[in-house]
Amino acid sequence: MTPRPDPGTTTEASSGRGRPAAYGDAFADVYDEWYGEVTDAEATADVVADLAAGRRVLELGVGTGRLAAPLIRRGVRLVGVDASAAMLERLARRLPHPLGVRADMAALPVADATIGLVLCAVNTVFNLVDTPPTPPGRTQRAAFAEAARVLEPGGLFLVETTVVTTDPPPAGVSVTRRSADGLVLAATRFDPHTGVVAGQHVELGPGHLRVRPWWIRPLTPAAIDALAAAVGLVPAHHWADWSQRPFTADDPVRITAYRRP
Repeated sequence: MTPRPDPGTTTEASSGRGRPAAYGDAFADVYDEWYGEVTDAEATADVVADLAAGRRVLELGVGTGRLAAPLIRRGVRLVGVDASAAMLERLARRLPHPLGVRADMAALPVADATIGLVLCAVNTVFNLVDTPPTPPGRTQRAAFAEAARVLEPGGLFLVETTVVTTDPPPAGVSVTRRSADGLVLAATRFDPHTGVVAGQHVELGPGHLRVRPWWIRPLTPAAIDALAAAVGLVPAHHWADWSQRPFTADDPVRITAYRRP
């Protein structure tokens, strides 16, 4: 299965092409309606608050605040980064606290060793896509390096992703949403040279047509572990969901807590 991008989590890529910000802006108006319940936000906040234990938390791709809101309610000292101005405007309406910063995940405006936990939820790492001449994967590597840099010794980097296999994702068109007023089609295409899946959500209705583009670069669990190892992060836990059930090879989602020694 091709992993779904998370339109609520966007970042500027180091290539400076501006694509991710446009991507977030394209989905901001429908994110809470379409993806507000994509995962259990309350369970996520319970685990993050417990693991943070009073230390500062940084959410990569804070989006409209789907996770930020329950984290704030639990008293978590939170700051979030996102590339999309439209997403951050919606975050500011939801939460009056000045916690959202427009920034690049690959160049965080955060001092070294000042964060107790970094949260990278729901395929956010897949959203880090480079375009030529930038080599594929550079921004994903840079984001892991930045997470390691800002973590305190003993701090945790939580990464939640759909489990991806080495099989090429299928290309094609499918119906993702249907109502009496119209439907939403998803069209995808895979580039085997870069590992990037390019897609569009196409909304069709009476007198209405809107195209919302997106790009992701899916990674297998082994590839994600390798990114973490390359920057000195050590896996502490592998979970299948936010109940912290141990991950198995048959699970569709993996949440890994990497620790900075």
